[in-house]
Amino acid sequence: MKDSDLRALVLKKFYEERKKDKYFPKAEDFPEVDIDDIYRVCSQLAEHNLLKAWQAIGRPVSNGNGIISADGVDVIEGTKKPSIAISVTNNNQSISVGNISKASNLTIGNDNTVSIESNLKEIIEMLKSSDSSKEEKEAALTLLKGFISHPLVASMAGASLSLL
Repeated sequence: MKDSDLRALVLKKFYEERKKDKYFPKAEDFPEVDIDDIYRVCSQLAEHNLLKAWQAIGRPVSNGNGIISADGVDVIEGTKKPSIAISVTNNNQSISVGNISKASNLTIGNDNTVSIESNLKEIIEMLKSSDSSKEEKEAALTLLKGFISHPLVASMAGASLSLL
């Protein structure tokens, strides 16, 4: 498992446990992952201020605890871009750029990647709020939809483009 995927898994667990004073990651919470990798990723998340009060206990680390930070909550909820690669999915956000037709291998639905979703959302918002004319904005959005719906792009990105 890539660190970016593992960071997402761990940060989500801290998010789920956010109403507790502290969360103590346990091996049974991550059955297919070595607990040493969990502790290592927790330290990475703390370095990027996504966890606060993270305490790694022992050398080598044999235990640890902490809580998710406000920035970590925002990353999980999709309102903030992380400062480190995290493969977080967010099923509650939607972005609308209009209808896309004649697209093959393009999935419409949930399981959207926040980094791609956030980047597209930023581009769309910048387009919509630009000083350009209405016609230029519509032309740019049409080009963006055309790019995303192109079969080659869709086949390479696969489900990553499902947010449309």
